[in-house]
Amino acid sequence: AIMALCCLLLETLQSFRDSKPKVSKPSGPCTYPNGDCIRPKLSSSSLIPEFLKRPSFGQAFEDPKTAKSFVYGIRDGILHEAETRRWVIWRDKPKDQICERLLGDGYSLNRTEFYKALRKEFETYLEELRGPRTKDLRTQFVKRMDEIVEHC
Repeated sequence: AIMALCCLLLETLQSFRDSKPKVSKPSGPCTYPNGDCIRPKLSSSSLIPEFLKRPSFGQAFEDPKTAKSFVYGIRDGILHEAETRRWVIWRDKPKDQICERLLGDGYSLNRTEFYKALRKEFETYLEELRGPRTKDLRTQFVKRMDEIVEHC
């Protein structure tokens, strides 16, 4: 449950930083899979790895394979099937690091260290919003909030 909430917060924060592409409604029947899909290209599959590159996470997800595995194993696994895929989540292991590659395709995640990094990024985001030189970030925040409110 803790990691599911962390993933939701992570995606939300990154969506406030990134512009969401506009998606037009199709004028006729959907042509997928024989034509273009109308879904936006910006998805959690791109939002999460981008966010995991933020400074608070250090080099824990520097390898794109680790970040991709996190999306598949932690985010998608927990939110879609209430399980993890090739990831073990511990409260305090691996010691003093966010994640560690295990033998084979597996990973170990220290949820406490992950949460600390996420919280630090949240606090950094709030500081940046308050800063005098971040008008673009505030504009993006208002734009994204308007989109959320529009769908409520």
